Amino acid sequence: MSCASRVDEALRLLDEAMTLVERVEESIGEIAAAASSGQPASRGSLYAAYTYIVRLHDKLAQLRNAIYNLASSE
Repeated sequence: MSCASRVDEALRLLDEAMTLVERVEESIGEIAAAASSGQPASRGSLYAAYTYIVRLHDKLAQLRNAIYNLASSE
């Protein structure tokens, strides 16, 4: 794999991670809004936030690996 394609892969993973961060923020916002109105957070909201956090963790691990591979190729 060329250096340029490894950089492209790392950037793609970074974009996907940022999308997941935005989804985590939205999920936490929904949970906070429910709490502010005195309503309990729905299980669906909690599960969505947890799922996005797990997916973000996995995506960041992939990004770290891509960056290590890129750094070791130089």
